[in-house]
Amino acid sequence: MKCLIVDDESLARTRLKAILSDVNGEFNIIESDNGQDALNKCNDYEPELVFLDIRMPGMSGMEVAQHLTAFENPPAVVFTTAYNEFALEAFDANAIDYLLKPIRRDRLKTALSKLKPMTPAKRARLPVDEPRQNFALTEKGKIRLVPLDDVIYFRADSKLVRLRTIDGEHVISEVLNSLEDELSDKFIRIHRNALVSKAHIDGLTKDEAIGKWVVHFKSVDDILEVSRRQTTHVRKWLRNKS
Repeated sequence: MKCLIVDDESLARTRLKAILSDVNGEFNIIESDNGQDALNKCNDYEPELVFLDIRMPGMSGMEVAQHLTAFENPPAVVFTTAYNEFALEAFDANAIDYLLKPIRRDRLKTALSKLKPMTPAKRARLPVDEPRQNFALTEKGKIRLVPLDDVIYFRADSKLVRLRTIDGEHVISEVLNSLEDELSDKFIRIHRNALVSKAHIDGLTKDEAIGKWVVHFKSVDDILEVSRRQTTHVRKWLRNKS
């Protein structure tokens, strides 16, 4: 079985690798020390199992796990953490396991016995402590991270969601309502099919030709319609922002 260990501490990786070898010598183990590299290695090597440290600089293990669920064949995920067991009660409601550091052989065996691949449904139940800071795109067989601050808006198109940046649109495996719940501090809903970045809004004007309000952006010429239902909410936010 191909296995990826992701932890920014080399000693933690070495210890887990040694325990895994003792428990099951058939693991083909690779290592990573950060989230971006972990995603690239998952894309290149397609491991069946990933051990993810929760707290890492830059991108947390939680965010890595969210991105992994968008893969065509997502791996099984086990979190590793130095949290105490009381802080991890939320994990018990999920089909995802965790290992408390220092990791014990018997606990590792239990985790290995109940591994299942990550799915979007499981991701929705991840106890995320803060919104992700990046969105993972697959381009030419490689993973590219788009910083959240670079996203101008999300737009639902039939069953797809498109992420708009200054360099174009990208299709992502997301649900607009879930994005709104996660990103409400930085994004505002202007239509049932559009969620826009507050930081990228340049203004709101009335388009007399269609008799509706539209949003303009600072960095692109796109114009998005504001629904009647959301007009009062958007105008109120703009007034309070001024």
